[in-house]
Amino acid sequence: MEYRKLAITGANGYLGKHTIKAAIQKGWQVVGVVRRDDAAKEVESWELKQ
Repeated sequence: MEYRKLAITGANGYLGKHTIKAAIQKGWQVVGVVRRDDAAKEVESWELKQ
């Protein structure tokens, strides 16, 4: 099985969040990039499921 990977900069922003959600729902493996530790914790707390 082929894995599709996607890196999103600004993952905690409005567009980043919606892009990540759409990509995960379509089966992509996503890596989000943020500037601050508190933003990373925010992204990790989202319940985004396939």
